[in-house]
Amino acid sequence: ELCRLLEAGIGIHHAGLLPRYRRLVEQLAQKSLLWLVCGTDTLGVGVNVPIRSVLFTRLCKFDGRDTSFLNAREFLQIAGRAGRKGFDDCGYVVALAPEWRVLNEELREQVKQGLERHPRWRRPPRRNHKEWTEKTFQCLL
Repeated sequence: ELCRLLEAGIGIHHAGLLPRYRRLVEQLAQKSLLWLVCGTDTLGVGVNVPIRSVLFTRLCKFDGRDTSFLNAREFLQIAGRAGRKGFDDCGYVVALAPEWRVLNEELREQVKQGLERHPRWRRPPRRNHKEWTEKTFQCLL
């Protein structure tokens, strides 16, 4: 499965991956042979991988027992990877809004336009979730 992804230019990097596969992803990324690397915070520590943009799907993490927000150091360790030295003038850091919020905004717009009469509003996950907003993101910068 990993081989198919790597052939397509997609790498995966996380603590649960065997070290030799993590090193392979790191080496391919350093040679600019991957156009996308999906990784956890392990990618931000001690690995010199050129990255143009960093995308956060969540501003919190689960440690096996509890969910907590990334602290400023953890956030900056990962976000600081954006911008390839010698290639880019700047790097880009994006944090996605929670999926349920985006879906509710779309529903709200449909209700306003009269396209939806009985919307099924989404709720935040019940477990392993911390609510984050634009303010949370700004506090990490």
